[in-house]
Amino acid sequence: MLFVPGMPEAVRALHAWQVKVVPVAIRNASFGLQSSTYTAQGTTLRALMDDTVTGVIAGRLPLSELDAAARKWRDRGGDRMAEEFAKDYAANT
Repeated sequence: MLFVPGMPEAVRALHAWQVKVVPVAIRNASFGLQSSTYTAQGTTLRALMDDTVTGVIAGRLPLSELDAAARKWRDRGGDRMAEEFAKDYAANT
């Protein structure tokens, strides 16, 4: 439910955006799956990628930093998270 007190135009704008975006949204494939690595390190690993992407967009970092950040993400737990999510998926299908 959308509700912004005293701002009906904001609600209409948010609703219009949702009507356009939701049909083409891509669901996170790990939704509902468990990973102890994600629980322990997910926030830190997400910050690594978010900070790198922001740095590239802002012009503080070269585009090549994305590859280096992806390698760090994988080495620091990304691959382990993928394995744990895959194992949980297999156990629950």
